[in-house]
Amino acid sequence: MTHGSISVWEAHRLIEKQRLPVTGGPREWIGQALRALQVREAGTTFGIAMRSRSLALDYPDPADRFIAATAIETKVPLLTVEERLRACPELRCL
Repeated sequence: MTHGSISVWEAHRLIEKQRLPVTGGPREWIGQALRALQVREAGTTFGIAMRSRSLALDYPDPADRFIAATAIETKVPLLTVEERLRACPELRCL
């Protein structure tokens, strides 16, 4: 499984806002999740940055744009419940 560092940032933000309920603090929960899922880090590339600006999304959230662009550019499906991302025709979601 591949993830971009912006995914970690977004999870941390959602935990802080109590929109992602977890036990323990963000640092501990994210660390455990990354180890359990055995993810590989996908760095941000010029291609990801360019793709993030050209996605067919009807809202400007930069974090979601980078997350979606990373999934597209690395050719991996995105695991998300975010309906606005799931509606992106370029994105393959699970």
